[in-house]
Amino acid sequence: MKQPKQVFQLLLLTVTLAACSKSGGSNGGGNINPPGTTIQKILAGSGYSFLLKTDGTLWVAGDNLHGQLGDGTESSKSAWTKVADNVADVSTRVGSYPPHSLMLKKDGTLWAAGSNLVGQFGNNSTKGNSNWVSVANNVATMSTGHGYSFMINRGGSVGATGANSYGQFGNGTIRTYDSTWKTVSDNATAAATGGSNAFLLKSDGSVWAAGLELGIGTTSSTTWVKVGDNAASVKSGISHSFILKKDGTLWGIGDGDLLGAGSATYVNSWTQVASQVTSVSAGEHHSLILKQDGTAWATGRNDFGELGKGSSSNSASWVKVADSAVAVSAGGAHSFVLKKDGTLWAAGQNYKGAFGDNSGIAIGGNTVTFIKIKMP
Repeated sequence: MKQPKQVFQLLLLTVTLAACSKSGGSNGGGNINPPGTTIQKILAGSGYSFLLKTDGTLWVAGDNLHGQLGDGTESSKSAWTKVADNVADVSTRVGSYPPHSLMLKKDGTLWAAGSNLVGQFGNNSTKGNSNWVSVANNVATMSTGHGYSFMINRGGSVGATGANSYGQFGNGTIRTYDSTWKTVSDNATAAATGGSNAFLLKSDGSVWAAGLELGIGTTSSTTWVKVGDNAASVKSGISHSFILKKDGTLWGIGDGDLLGAGSATYVNSWTQVASQVTSVSAGEHHSLILKQDGTAWATGRNDFGELGKGSSSNSASWVKVADSAVAVSAGGAHSFVLKKDGTLWAAGQNYKGAFGDNSGIAIGGNTVTFIKIKMP
């Protein structure tokens, strides 16, 4: 049986409804609530998944080796399992560090589960937990990175905790890790955290970056540098990042095949890679976009069929994979598409039950086309 790619990244993987295009970072640009569905957000990780319903209940499925699903165990879940109530949002990212997840409650409290190896909970500890642990208050949004976390409070102040090995906190320092929240910026509406970089979306639509791979040639910075304007959202992966502008144009840096740029050649400077886009999701080695006409498109590597295009061949350009879509989410080796009629579809590898049901695909099995899956 094939195992999933263990570079362990998400990104998230999250999904955003076009009509709701609220500003967002690497793990979501606003929740989704299309007519006919009870899903508020669907999030594909590396071998696991989160499903947030409109009633505020949070459901999980798939791999749980480090307790990142927050159900109090380290056992995988082959069917959707409820783990929390009164939830407003959820974020997760995995990379070289074991995975951790963040959950935002409707009362503004922030909770963490999974690995805390380098202090990414911000609770002055490096001890992980398979139960949700309260780590902050008065939070508006958050983003999980490659061994670190960002949060933005309701006043726009930005906090960061965990590994800061590349200066991605933007506070002028490089540190192995901090295990408590550090204030690193202000006046932000969203954060996008990647592998060696971080991005902030400000209230005026400007995008600021710190760390490595900032889209300003080969330059790195340990302080915040402006890299864009007129942005609606920003997303970041381990090896690629996107800025979605308010005019629907999508701009990217990083591995060209993950950007749909036509080849795998690395793109050093922000380059337009698509138009008429309403949301984008950056996965481990692939990406998905949702267009204004409701079509979903995919690009990148496709070892497990995660592009959902009918074969396991890679693609360096955008390929249409679905119609009548309202949201997309690209994970490690699987992807989700939510359709206008409220149905949820998955493609790629059902590692340890990441699809959340047994829709004809065995646990650990693959599908190269999107198949309809059951929801809780």
